[in-house]
Amino acid sequence: MAHFHFPTPLYSEQEAVLGSLLSEASRMMAKRKLRGVALYLRVSTSEQTVENQRRELTAVAERRRWWV
Repeated sequence: MAHFHFPTPLYSEQEAVLGSLLSEASRMMAKRKLRGVALYLRVSTSEQTVENQRRELTAVAERRRWWV
């Protein structure tokens, strides 16, 4: 009978918990038919901010049931 010894875990406990949460998020998205999206925000000058863009695009994502 063979015995195997793994000296160190492949993933830390925190990584395992994070992986579990991500898997749960994926299941929830599939169940609710949510689409994951990323926001790309940019400005042309140093005086501008992305806050207005973020607010508008987040509102669009919420209306369309997209997960940001």
